[in-house]
Amino acid sequence: MATFTQTQNTGNLQEFINGIPSRGVPDKVTNNHLEGLGYKSKNDRAIITVLKFIGVLESNGAPSAAYKKLRNKHTAPSELAALIKIAYRELFKTYPDAQSKDGETLKTWFASHTSVGEASVKNMAQTFTALCAIADFNGTPDIEHEEDDDSDEKPGPRKKRRVRRQLDAQVAFNIQVQIPGEQSPEVYEAIFKNLGKYVLGVVDDE
Repeated sequence: MATFTQTQNTGNLQEFINGIPSRGVPDKVTNNHLEGLGYKSKNDRAIITVLKFIGVLESNGAPSAAYKKLRNKHTAPSELAALIKIAYRELFKTYPDAQSKDGETLKTWFASHTSVGEASVKNMAQTFTALCAIADFNGTPDIEHEEDDDSDEKPGPRKKRRVRRQLDAQVAFNIQVQIPGEQSPEVYEAIFKNLGKYVLGVVDDE
């Protein structure tokens, strides 16, 4: 089953993300870095896990390219929405407007897609809702159908292989020719010769 991150301190998660434009870019976001910003609760450490899950931080805690995009306060909400749609792609496949779903609907979905207990399911739903509350989904594209890469990989960000399904079109022509009766063989031969030449592209070598 899928794994989704969670934090009990959703307010601090929102505060950290909203503060990205006004702070310098650290080499890494660590527990010590969080404490230096005033996030001293042990529960705040989960903020790092959530940021990695949505692609704001690399696996080693270093700010990703997405982190730097969030420094633009004008476009940050829409950039965050795009990251949320990618991280929660399975949820958005079920509910294209997942950001608008109520808590019970979200908890039911997370419960059916994970193996964690009720408390964790609640935290997952609240974490998702908190992220969506500071994001702008207006104009963000819908999630395309994707399939998992079949390669064996260590736990970490899952690689996806985008699958574009193309429809092979076949066109068939049904040509009906009405030939008047009692004609000479030469007339029939000329008709079929012209069909072959102008319709089928057959050139008679003479």
